[in-house]
Amino acid sequence: MEYYLNASMEDFLEGDKKVRHRCKPRKAAKILLSKSNLKHSKFFTGFDSYCVYDTKKRVYFEYKKGDFILIVTQILDIAEYSSITEYDYVKKVVDNLGTFKGHAMLGVPRINPDILVFNNCIFDLESKTAKDFDPKYLVFSHVPFDYTENTEMPCFDEFLDNFCEGHEDRIKFVRCFLYTVLYGLGSMQLFFHFFGLGGSGKSTLANVAQCLVGKESCITTSLKRLSGDQFEIVNLVNKKFILIAENENWSDDTSILKNITGGDTLPGRKKHLQGSFEVNISGVLAIFNNSKFNTRDESGAIQRRIKQFRADNQVKVQKDLLRYGTRKGWEGLLVKEIPAILNWVVGLERTEVEGFLNNIVTSM
Repeated sequence: MEYYLNASMEDFLEGDKKVRHRCKPRKAAKILLSKSNLKHSKFFTGFDSYCVYDTKKRVYFEYKKGDFILIVTQILDIAEYSSITEYDYVKKVVDNLGTFKGHAMLGVPRINPDILVFNNCIFDLESKTAKDFDPKYLVFSHVPFDYTENTEMPCFDEFLDNFCEGHEDRIKFVRCFLYTVLYGLGSMQLFFHFFGLGGSGKSTLANVAQCLVGKESCITTSLKRLSGDQFEIVNLVNKKFILIAENENWSDDTSILKNITGGDTLPGRKKHLQGSFEVNISGVLAIFNNSKFNTRDESGAIQRRIKQFRADNQVKVQKDLLRYGTRKGWEGLLVKEIPAILNWVVGLERTEVEGFLNNIVTSM
C-alpha cells in the first residue's frame, strides 16, 4: 500500500507566531482522517483490529495496533516534521483515531459477504451484477483479475468432465459446492469431503474455490488444531472457505466438526488480549484427502451433515491448471477462465442448491 498525506508541517503546528509547537494528538488524528489513507478507516479497538482502505486494490487491510502505529508513523513522516513521529505521540494519535464517530466500531469486524473485489470492479453476489468500487463495503479479499461477462470455460469444462467422469449429477455437486463457498453458506449445517486417488483433480478444485473468493477469505488448517487451539478458532472469522487438507484421526476430532457445522458459536482468543470472543463461523468447511471418512460418532450428526465425493479418475496427462505462488500469485490455464467459472456458479439459485444438497444422503 502506498501512503499519502495531503498536509504539510504547518498543518500540525499550533500556538502564536512567536511560540509554535506540535498540535495535540486529537487534532493530528482529525487531520489524518480527512487528508490521508485513513479517510475510510474502521477501527475495532476491542478486537485489536485496525482496517485501512487501499485505494489501489480497493479492499481493506487489517492490522494489529502495534503494526498500525508503524503505519501511522510512516504517514506522518510525509509531513517532514520529526516531532510528530515520536513513538509516544503517535501512540496517542492512534488512541484518538479510535474514538471518532464513523470510524470507531464495536465488536468484531464483519465483511460484506456478497461483495467480490476484482481489478476493474466489484461483483455483487446478491444482485449478480458488476458495480463501481465503493469503500463502504468492508472487504479484505481481492480477486486479482478483471471481471468480464464471459461464459466460455473450455479448460474447466474438460477438467469437470474428467473429475466427474462425465456424470451430470456429479458436475452439479461440484457447482453447488462452489456456490456454498462463494456465498459463505455455513448456515446450511453441512460440510464436504472430497477423497480418492492422487492426481484426480482434488487440489485443482480446492484451488478454484480459493481463487473465486480470494486467498484472504480462505484458511487452511487441521481439525486437530481447531479442536485444541482457541487462537486458531479466531482465525475463522470472516473466512468463507475452511480447507482441511490432510489425513487425520477422525474419531478424535468429530466434536469440532459438529460445533463448526452446527451453527454454534465457539470461544476464541486473540494473542495479547484478555478474555475470549464468541466466534460465529459462516464459512464452509471442506476436507480434501485420499482417505474415506471414518468416525465413531454415535449421534448421527456427522452422517447427516457430510456430503462426500469420491474422486478416483486419475488424469493420465497432468496439466498445469491452477496453482498459487507467493511471488506471482495465481497461475495456470484456468486463470483466464475464473470470471466464466464465477458466472457459471452464480447461475444457480440458493433454493436449487439447498434442494440438491439436502437430497444427497451422504455421497456422490
